[in-house]
Amino acid sequence: GFDDSKWPAISIPHTWRTYETTGELHPFIINSAEDDNMYWWTGWGWYRKRFALNKENFGRKVFIEFEGVQKYCKVWLNGKYLGDHNGAYGSFDFDITAIVKPEGSENVLAVAVNNFQEGSAPFFHDPGGSYYEYGGIIRNARLVIKDHLYIPMQGSAAHEGGTFITTPVVSEKEAVVRVQTWVKNDYTQKKSCTLQTTIYDAANRSVQVISSQSSINPGELFMFDQTFKPIKAPRIWSPDNPYLYEVKSEVIDANTVVDIYSTPLGLRTYRWDGNKKSLTINGKQIVLKGGNRKQDYPWLGGAVPEWLILMDCKYRDETEGYNFLRTIFNQDNRVVYEQADKSGIVIDAETFGINDRNSSPREVEQKVKEIIRSNRNHPSVMFWSFGSDAGFTAGSKYAQTEDPTRQVLPGRIDPDSSASYYNYDIKNIKTPASLN
Repeated sequence: GFDDSKWPAISIPHTWRTYETTGELHPFIINSAEDDNMYWWTGWGWYRKRFALNKENFGRKVFIEFEGVQKYCKVWLNGKYLGDHNGAYGSFDFDITAIVKPEGSENVLAVAVNNFQEGSAPFFHDPGGSYYEYGGIIRNARLVIKDHLYIPMQGSAAHEGGTFITTPVVSEKEAVVRVQTWVKNDYTQKKSCTLQTTIYDAANRSVQVISSQSSINPGELFMFDQTFKPIKAPRIWSPDNPYLYEVKSEVIDANTVVDIYSTPLGLRTYRWDGNKKSLTINGKQIVLKGGNRKQDYPWLGGAVPEWLILMDCKYRDETEGYNFLRTIFNQDNRVVYEQADKSGIVIDAETFGINDRNSSPREVEQKVKEIIRSNRNHPSVMFWSFGSDAGFTAGSKYAQTEDPTRQVLPGRIDPDSSASYYNYDIKNIKTPASLN
């Protein structure tokens, strides 16, 4: 019942710490503390959105999905509290099926966002200084409609979803592909479900198909585990020739396809030699040229639209000739990883950096799960790392648990630590002469 008629209309992505409110082109360069400028709003910001379902969608599963809210938020629908989320860059979702109103009726979504820079419980201890926190819904938000037998969204730390694709064998002669797919049954009765998984080549021709059946109990999240027969003479992904297959997962109830999920597939092997500071992909040594990327832009702050991110990525690839990118401090926008797959750019995907030492183990685990579950199928991602300033061996342990197929760079290693769940110290990948 709150009167929000005088609130300004905004577009997503959005932040309230921009030139329009601060009067400074790049405010955090001039003033790095929260209280340096009285025009910066630090605290709670509110968003409201009205929407209605059409007739054909009512009665289906309905979700609200956020790709990034900076940096702590609480969410309500029609006055009912859905939950909260810590962290500025991870994706999360809420099931609103039981709360959303019938077709034609108005629903009111309310999101309260807090952007405290230094943080105190229950907020993440994201730092100030050279690392900028703006505040707001800085990435896409969407309404997701699904059948009650479905593949949950991929990327949330709260639940598994989507797929996890691994390639236990890759060579020019043959490649073996394993696909794990999660399917949820939210019907009140047991469902006999078929999962049909197809590998397509870049010309959209079917390469191989697997069909698996299982009975899934009400409320159960079931994981299908499928391994394809060896693909003969596969096309190999490399920085010089970033060839992409596609894996399409189809959930079939009786004879009806009720959900579809598509995933990129790049077939490659790689090895990082920490002593020689040398990366080989498919047995060939790669000379790295690249640098760091942080989602931040003059006038826009952290709320950078995807078209501008793509323009930046293509400039780095086509003009600067990058083949390496370190996405520093936190999870980047999903289009960065997608474009890297297409362009042949190797990514060191960093989740923690710059003094996150005060975060609790629960917060560390959540952030690690979010970045890995979101990006584990991208062939461009070859490292999970934790920053040159973080020193998070605990985070690297979570990374190894979530994805044992990649190398992990844990930041500075405690010399007294006996931990065996990391591969290399961050010093082993620091700027060789060939890296700009």
